[in-house]
Amino acid sequence: MVTAWRACNSSACSCSLHALPSTVSMEEFGSEDEDEGQLYLSNELPSPDAEDAIRHHIQSFEKALEDTQGVLSELSKARSFMRNQLLSIDNRIKAWQNQEADIKKSIAARKGLLHPIRRLPTEVLENIFSFSVSRIEFPRQECELSSLFIPPSNSLWALGLTCRAWRGEVLRCGHLWSYICIDAIPSRLRSTSYMTSIATHLNRASTSNQGLHLAIGQSNHTDTDPTDPLPDKIIYLLLPVVARVHQLDVFLSLVALESLSPLRGMLTNLRRFEYMAIPDNSDLDPEKPVTWMEDAYELSHVRLVNAGGALTDITFPPALRTLRMDDVKISGDRIVARGLADCEVPDIIGHYSQLENLTVDVVCLNTDTERLPPDPHPSHSNLLSIDISSTFWSNWQLGCFVAPNLARLRYACIPSDVSALETHASSALPGILVFLERSRPPLQALHLDRIPADIDVFSRFTGVASTITELRVVHPGAEDIKHIVRLLGTPVYPFPCLRALELCGDFRGSQTSLLVTRITEMWNQTRLDDLRLHWEWDGGEDASIEEDISDGTRTEAFAELVGLLSDLPMKRLDIQVAL
Repeated sequence: MVTAWRACNSSACSCSLHALPSTVSMEEFGSEDEDEGQLYLSNELPSPDAEDAIRHHIQSFEKALEDTQGVLSELSKARSFMRNQLLSIDNRIKAWQNQEADIKKSIAARKGLLHPIRRLPTEVLENIFSFSVSRIEFPRQECELSSLFIPPSNSLWALGLTCRAWRGEVLRCGHLWSYICIDAIPSRLRSTSYMTSIATHLNRASTSNQGLHLAIGQSNHTDTDPTDPLPDKIIYLLLPVVARVHQLDVFLSLVALESLSPLRGMLTNLRRFEYMAIPDNSDLDPEKPVTWMEDAYELSHVRLVNAGGALTDITFPPALRTLRMDDVKISGDRIVARGLADCEVPDIIGHYSQLENLTVDVVCLNTDTERLPPDPHPSHSNLLSIDISSTFWSNWQLGCFVAPNLARLRYACIPSDVSALETHASSALPGILVFLERSRPPLQALHLDRIPADIDVFSRFTGVASTITELRVVHPGAEDIKHIVRLLGTPVYPFPCLRALELCGDFRGSQTSLLVTRITEMWNQTRLDDLRLHWEWDGGEDASIEEDISDGTRTEAFAELVGLLSDLPMKRLDIQVAL
């Protein structure tokens, strides 16, 4: 029989009514007899006894139906009660989850009060903040104009929003705001929020006595024409702080650079100027040279990138001390570059008589001076350092001046093709030797890169450069480096003051062990602090050398050299084998 069941609406009790009822089998309502089963198969009237039994079964089923419907009704009520209880449980779960999150936040907040960063001195925190200031770096090789000038995001604004203490520190340290980057595209200059942020930046920078580092460029070259001058609002924006600018980085065309001429005479503290020439849509030179930096008498360091011909368009004060002229044609693949010509090198030295450091990339050859011998009456210079990377050799690069005070000389021949190397580079070493013989400087460092080093010529350097402490010879050729190694391995050391030596090239056939023996045996007289030997096989056709490389003979020999040198107390020992 069906047992009566009632739903319980209480969520706190533990009565048996919370146990859901189960259905019963039909046999419990009474089994049908054989006579009743036969009646389903025929059309006969049941007997009086069978009729009484049938009526009894009907009454039992009607009673079971009534009880079943009652249980179904109560189950529906129970489902409704339980649904409400589940909603209540869900609400309780959410409430407990919120309480859990609040407790975790409270713990984290109190742990933050005990964090070691709160105990950092303000000087340390200030130093950490200084590393968050991003600056625009000049490209080292050819790149798209769109990537030349990308103003960095100023993280100081975010640091100031972190907490009250950090905001106070950021506002107190005015030198953190000393780097200012201005994107001079029209859409930016028309933006009130952008101009307000720049003005606020300049105002915060004014609280420090430190000089300002100013960068000006245009990030979107599709939004403006490079030949257009800068708007006057740039000048008005800079007028209050221009006298405190120590370094100026410009990523503009010459025409746009000339539009800064109203600042003439105001850059009284400018010490460093770096200019990345942005080519305009035409190949025309500016109508007049840029002369407004002539009055920046404190200017001592100038760097020009991709602006070799700009020396005739930009005038600097004569007291210039350091000049660096880079052209990505030397390290990249620039098709059109306003590169420096060989005949302009002596012009630079003659115009800037106090120049001490000269770094230039020479990419243009003047055919009128290509075959001329060195000037019999060279001009005097005060150069202390010369670094020339050239696609060719010309006597006009070093033959028109002398440098009696020269301490460092680097010359790299980076030809545009193999024929240029064969035509010009072979004359570079004799020309450098003549330059040193005429100058007789107290040379301390000599760096020769990709210059064929004939041993007869190279050995003469022992007379004019015997005082050098640093010698670097990179890729002179397999035969040349063999003779250089042999020369350096002689008992009578050609450079007795040498402290740093770098040889990079194909060492096949060279008796490198002689050099290593010379270094180890004469260590007390000549101590090398820096030794770098880089063997780079140039892929020659000597079958025996290929066999040595394949069976590891040469590599094992270099490993033995490392063992001999590892016991010496050098500051740097670098031996590499690249096959």
